[in-house]
Amino acid sequence: MAGRRTNLALLGLLAVSLATGTLAFGVGTAWGRWVAVAHGAAGLALVVLGRPKSAVVRRGLR
Repeated sequence: MAGRRTNLALLGLLAVSLATGTLAFGVGTAWGRWVAVAHGAAGLALVVLGRPKSAVVRRGLR
């Protein structure tokens, strides 16, 4: 994945994580369970994108 796409994907996932985390905190009902699942999926995707991001950082440090 190219550096620019990696950064954009991380930005989008960070925004989704922030929105779902805030929503899950505010809702707190059975419907909030699905928000928590979406929040967990976004967090997992952030972890997965850590490896491509490290390549972008290494390239930038050269």
